[in-house]
Amino acid sequence: INRHGNYVNPPVGSAARGEGEIQLKEFWLHLKAPKAHQAPKRGKGGYELVASIYNPHNIMWQGSSGRKTAGIKGLHGKDYMLAIQQWRSMINAHRGEVDLIVKIELLDRPDYSLVYKDFKIYDNLDYSHKGGE
Repeated sequence: INRHGNYVNPPVGSAARGEGEIQLKEFWLHLKAPKAHQAPKRGKGGYELVASIYNPHNIMWQGSSGRKTAGIKGLHGKDYMLAIQQWRSMINAHRGEVDLIVKIELLDRPDYSLVYKDFKIYDNLDYSHKGGE
């Protein structure tokens, strides 16, 4: 998902090697607990679903759709995207580290996840992370 909310990333991992058809990609922010020397903010921490991609050809993944929230969160089989600026606001409001987790479900192979450590989104909506797994 780029800064405009377009779904542009090619499949990676086993799907890129032709070992499985992608059924779903979910993007989660993992809002980690703050370090011991930081006071936690009330209600902060845990996991937050920010996007579900069932159909990458859906019109909501084209143009500048990522600048607004679309779809219904948590509705099985339906695409969902929280506006990219809201991802950024959520990350900036959290005092701890935030990882981006991309959960990939395959049709006939084991599912897998990609984890982008210390994920950040900047004012111009570029992003960075410190490695991953």
